[in-house]
Amino acid sequence: MAPVRLHVEALLERAVAKDIKGLSGSCEDILEHREALWTFVERAGVEPTNNHAEREPRAFVLWRRRSFGSQSERGDRFAERIVEPRTGS
Repeated sequence: MAPVRLHVEALLERAVAKDIKGLSGSCEDILEHREALWTFVERAGVEPTNNHAEREPRAFVLWRRRSFGSQSERGDRFAERIVEPRTGS
């Protein structure tokens, strides 16, 4: 993965240097967290995607969409309470 890492980081640095609106800043943000970007290579069990984090709130999001969300503070509290926080995985 070392050659891939070097190539990806070089592309990100090129994008930052080009100063392209909407792109360069995002690339700079990624480079600020470059060590975290490659955690999946160095640690077993770490997925290279955020699919797990995206799936966690999915059931609640779909429920909220079907029910058109909440129209009151009381409804907000109800929604908070029915969503069980998940711990560990």
